[in-house]
Amino acid sequence: MNEAAYRRYAVPIVLLAIIAGLYMGMHPLSQRLLTPPPSGFVVVTMVMVMGVSLFAGYMLAKDIPSRLVRRLTLIAVMALTIYAGGEGARGLYALSAFNGQDAVASEPWMTLGGRGDTITLRSVKRRKTIRLRASRDAVAAVRPGRCVSIAVERSASGAERVAASQPAIQASDISSC
Repeated sequence: MNEAAYRRYAVPIVLLAIIAGLYMGMHPLSQRLLTPPPSGFVVVTMVMVMGVSLFAGYMLAKDIPSRLVRRLTLIAVMALTIYAGGEGARGLYALSAFNGQDAVASEPWMTLGGRGDTITLRSVKRRKTIRLRASRDAVAAVRPGRCVSIAVERSASGAERVAASQPAIQASDISSC
């Protein structure tokens, strides 16, 4: 392969791989976050990710002879990066908002069910559903409408997340509401 072919195909693929890596790295942090990040933080992150993905999508699509396939390629790249950029923004906010001097409080969450090694929980107050790790006996014992106390961290800026120290839910943690 010559140098032009490397620039034409390798650069956009590497850029998309970086965006995919951002998604993979930030997804767990994003899922533990209970409060939405400030809109300005999300907008700046999304504009950066969308700019890089527009460049990468254009570089990949410009040599495709069919105009329809070119447009579909660009739309697919942009759609995937919108999702990855949003997850990345939430994850970066979760990473930067908590600095170790956070207040931890216990909060009751209602169980909805369990599957595999996770239990699905719902907070009526927050209008949010999350999935947390649980032991096999806890998954077998869970019934809809029971309660579990979850440790929630609150940062100085007001951001909240499921505590990093939250252990896997045990059967003894499940109680009546």
